[in-house]
Amino acid sequence: MNAFLQADIALWSLVVLLILLISAWQRFDSRISSNRWLILFIGSSALACAFDILGRIFEGLPGPTALMMNQWGNVLLYA
Repeated sequence: MNAFLQADIALWSLVVLLILLISAWQRFDSRISSNRWLILFIGSSALACAFDILGRIFEGLPGPTALMMNQWGNVLLYA
Protein backbone atom coordinates (compact mmCIF):
# COMPACT_ATOMS: atom_id res chain seq x y z
CA MET A 1 0.00 0.00 0.00
CA ASN A 2 1.59 3.28 -1.03
CA ALA A 3 1.74 6.35 1.19
CA PHE A 4 -0.88 8.29 -0.78
CA LEU A 5 -3.44 5.50 -0.41
CA GLN A 6 -2.69 5.19 3.31
CA ALA A 7 -3.18 8.92 3.83
CA ASP A 8 -6.37 8.84 1.76
CA ILE A 9 -7.85 6.03 3.85
CA ALA A 10 -7.10 7.78 7.14
CA LEU A 11 -8.27 11.24 6.05
CA TRP A 12 -11.42 9.95 4.34
CA SER A 13 -12.30 8.08 7.52
CA LEU A 14 -11.94 11.20 9.63
CA VAL A 15 -13.99 13.30 7.19
CA VAL A 16 -16.82 10.75 7.20
CA LEU A 17 -16.86 10.68 10.99
CA LEU A 18 -16.84 14.46 11.29
CA ILE A 19 -19.75 14.72 8.83
CA LEU A 20 -21.66 12.11 10.83
CA LEU A 21 -20.90 13.91 14.09
CA ILE A 22 -22.06 17.30 12.77
CA SER A 23 -25.16 15.73 11.23
CA ALA A 24 -26.06 13.88 14.43
CA TRP A 25 -25.46 16.97 16.53
CA GLN A 26 -27.80 19.07 14.35
CA ARG A 27 -30.57 16.52 13.81
CA PHE A 28 -30.88 14.85 17.19
CA ASP A 29 -31.84 16.33 20.52
CA SER A 30 -28.88 15.71 22.82
CA ARG A 31 -31.11 15.74 25.90
CA ILE A 32 -32.52 12.31 24.97
CA SER A 33 -30.38 9.47 26.31
CA SER A 34 -30.27 7.29 23.16
CA ASN A 35 -29.32 10.27 21.00
CA ARG A 36 -26.64 11.23 23.50
CA TRP A 37 -25.15 7.72 23.20
CA LEU A 38 -25.20 7.97 19.38
CA ILE A 39 -23.38 11.31 19.42
CA LEU A 40 -20.91 9.95 21.99
CA PHE A 41 -20.24 6.86 19.85
CA ILE A 42 -19.64 8.88 16.68
CA GLY A 43 -17.44 11.38 18.53
CA SER A 44 -15.35 8.65 20.16
CA SER A 45 -14.98 6.91 16.80
CA ALA A 46 -13.73 10.18 15.30
CA LEU A 47 -11.23 10.47 18.13
CA ALA A 48 -10.06 6.89 17.58
CA CYS A 49 -9.69 7.62 13.87
CA ALA A 50 -7.65 10.73 14.66
CA PHE A 51 -5.32 8.57 16.75
CA ASP A 52 -5.05 6.20 13.78
CA ILE A 53 -4.05 9.15 11.59
CA LEU A 54 -1.37 10.04 14.14
CA GLY A 55 -0.23 6.42 13.97
CA ARG A 56 -0.07 6.75 10.20
CA ILE A 57 2.06 9.87 10.51
CA PHE A 58 4.48 8.47 13.08
CA GLU A 59 4.52 4.76 12.16
CA GLY A 60 3.68 4.77 8.46
CA LEU A 61 0.55 2.58 8.57
CA PRO A 62 -3.13 3.36 9.14
CA GLY A 63 -4.61 1.58 12.12
CA PRO A 64 -7.49 -0.91 12.01
CA THR A 65 -10.02 1.73 13.06
CA ALA A 66 -9.18 3.90 10.05
CA LEU A 67 -9.54 0.90 7.74
CA MET A 68 -12.91 -0.02 9.26
CA MET A 69 -14.16 3.58 8.99
CA ASN A 70 -13.05 3.64 5.36
CA GLN A 71 -15.27 0.63 4.70
CA TRP A 72 -18.19 2.36 6.45
CA GLY A 73 -17.56 5.43 4.31
CA ASN A 74 -17.67 3.32 1.16
CA VAL A 75 -20.96 1.75 2.25
CA LEU A 76 -22.46 5.18 2.99
CA LEU A 77 -21.16 6.58 -0.28
CA TYR A 78 -22.65 3.84 -2.46
CA ALA A 79 -25.83 3.12 -0.45
